[in-house]
Amino acid sequence: MAPAQVWTQYRGPHRTGVGKLHEDPRARLENLGATLWEFDDEQRMGAISNAVLDEENAYYVSGGYLLALDYWSGEGQWRAHMYDPEKRRGAVSHPTVAEGSLFVGGRNGTLYAYNASTGKQRWTYPTGGPILSSPTVADGRIFFLSQDSLFYALDAQTGERVWSFLTHWGGNSSPTVAGNTVYVGCQEFVGTEGYLYALDTKSGALKWQFEAKGSIQGVPVIAHGNVYVVSDDGYLFAVDTATGQEKWQYNLSANTLSSPTVTDSAVYVMAHGNGIAYAVHAHSGKELWQRNFSAYQGRSILCGESVIINNFLLMGSAFLDGRGRYQYRLHALNPNTGEERWHHDLSAAVKGTPVSHYNLLLLSDNNQALTAYISTLE
Repeated sequence: MAPAQVWTQYRGPHRTGVGKLHEDPRARLENLGATLWEFDDEQRMGAISNAVLDEENAYYVSGGYLLALDYWSGEGQWRAHMYDPEKRRGAVSHPTVAEGSLFVGGRNGTLYAYNASTGKQRWTYPTGGPILSSPTVADGRIFFLSQDSLFYALDAQTGERVWSFLTHWGGNSSPTVAGNTVYVGCQEFVGTEGYLYALDTKSGALKWQFEAKGSIQGVPVIAHGNVYVVSDDGYLFAVDTATGQEKWQYNLSANTLSSPTVTDSAVYVMAHGNGIAYAVHAHSGKELWQRNFSAYQGRSILCGESVIINNFLLMGSAFLDGRGRYQYRLHALNPNTGEERWHHDLSAAVKGTPVSHYNLLLLSDNNQALTAYISTLE
């Protein structure tokens, strides 16, 4: 039985942060269930990314390598060495798999394209700054942001530049494409302002820009005729996709680099700094609920980013126990009420987001391990 959609890019197939397990109506996510496999990269150098998937493999960055693992066994299929030991620079962005290729950005300012089946390098494209932006692919083009202040559109097959757009500085924002428009955030080089751009996918022409008082580093989410973005000074915005005009804003009262998770009726955001998760109405911006993790498990910070899978709102936390040691958890909340349904203790902080496929849930952590859990079927 085929899955609904495969998580080929960071934050899901449409970058909304919403996913689904096995299409079997009995599929449930009651705790994490049994561990099917765990892959622990002993190299442990440099960055680790979120996993992305195709129908055969899971792909993720661990230190100096881009890895392909069999989805069901966890066995390594290939690894591509991307680490420069002298400069201590390797891959850094969350990868994207599309059209038979795997794309990932590096701290050395290079975007790499690999054959997803073999791991053979297809092409590289150098830029003038680190690439922390997770690429997205649409209509044969790959879009990404570099810290050289340019936003790029390349031919996905050849790596040739189609166009580029000069932003105010660059940053970490990962773009989202909807129709013939690509949306991406950035930060100001001097000052604290941030910008959201709407660009024509074919020409790179600016359609509009929206200015915030804090940098926009997360993923823009497109839904309900809005672009939902979070600025790092703690504001959630709904911006009209056609005009770039603000419809509403919500104050999170804490700094965050989180991306919003958006459903038919609500927007969910984690405020990393104060350990609070928020739900607001997608159309009005009115608060629906908030959950303060520090109130019941000790002083907490939130880790990674939230996702909704099978009507469970998943997010990671780190908190100090009674002995002053950090403990780590994955939490599953009721998205309608914010009540916790269950939590699972972890050995390290959640990295990125959980990823779902068939009846498995993949979770990467800051120890550079990737673990596959089996969901529960009634």
